[in-house]
Amino acid sequence: MEPSVILQQMGVILILVLIGVFLSRKNILNDTVTKNISWIIVNVCNPAAILSMVTGGDITTTHGDFTVGLVLCVLLYIFLCVFGMAMPYILRIRPEEQKRYYSVITVYTNTGFIGIPLAKALLSSNEMIYVIICNIIYTISFYSHGVHLLSTKKVRFRIQNLMNPGIIMAIFALVIYWFDFKLPELAVSAITYVGNPTVFLSMILLGASLARQPFFDNLKDGKLWEFIAVRMIVFPVVFVLFLRAVGVSDPAIRAYCLMMALPIGNLPLIQSEKEGRDTTFLSKAIMVTTVVSFLTVTFLMSILF
Repeated sequence: MEPSVILQQMGVILILVLIGVFLSRKNILNDTVTKNISWIIVNVCNPAAILSMVTGGDITTTHGDFTVGLVLCVLLYIFLCVFGMAMPYILRIRPEEQKRYYSVITVYTNTGFIGIPLAKALLSSNEMIYVIICNIIYTISFYSHGVHLLSTKKVRFRIQNLMNPGIIMAIFALVIYWFDFKLPELAVSAITYVGNPTVFLSMILLGASLARQPFFDNLKDGKLWEFIAVRMIVFPVVFVLFLRAVGVSDPAIRAYCLMMALPIGNLPLIQSEKEGRDTTFLSKAIMVTTVVSFLTVTFLMSILF
C-alpha cells in the first residue's frame, strides 16, 4: 500500500480523534453522552456497518478463499491463546494479576470498535469479508477463553453471551455473502446510511476516552513498551512473512495483519470491571497502545504492503 494513502487515511482518523478530545474538554462529550453514543455504536451503527460491507455487491472473494480465511482465523486465535500464556514469561512479568492481564491483552485487540472503522478506511471490499470473520472468531474466543482467564470463580460458557447485535449481524452478512442474496435497494440504502456514522462516532469517543487519561504518566511503564514492541510490531511482521511463505492470498494477509496490529480491546476491561478486579493497568494499556497504534499501523501497512 502507498505510504501516502495510509498516512492520509490515518491523518483523517487522527483529526476525528482530536475532535473528540476537544469536545470532551468542552464537556460536550460527558460521561452520560459518551455512554449513550457508545450504546448506539455497538448496537446500531457497527452492526449496520458490518452488513453494509456485503450489500454493495463489490465482494468477489470465492467460497474457497472464504473457507481458507475462516480456518486460518480459527488457527490464528488458537495460536494467540497459546502465545498469550507465554507472553508474561517472555516479558518477565512478576505480579500474578499482571500475568493474567498480559495473557489476555496479547489475544484480544480492538477488532470491532477501532478495527472496523480503520478497515473501512484502509481495506478494499474483498478484504472486509476477513474482518467480519475475525470479529466473529474474536467474540467466540473472548466469551470462552477470555472470560475464563478473567473470572474470579469457575464459570460456564454460555451461548447467549454470543448473541449480541454485532455477531448476529455478522452472521447475517456471511449468509448474504455465501448465498449471494440481493436485498431491496431501499434496505441497502438505509443500512449504508446507518453504518456510515460508525467511523466518526467511534473516533470522537476514542478521543473523549483519551482526554480523561493522565497521558504522560501512562507512558512510563517499561514493560508495556516491551509488550508493544513484541505484540504490535514483531508479531504482525512475522505473521505476514509466515502467511506469504505458505501461500495465503494477499487480501486475507492484509486484513488479518491489520486486525493483529490493532491496540488492546475494551472487552477485557469491561469483563474485569464486572469481576471486581483492579482495572488501572488495563485502562493505561488501552490508552497507550491506542495512541501508539496510529504510528505502528501506519508503519506496518506501509512497509509490508
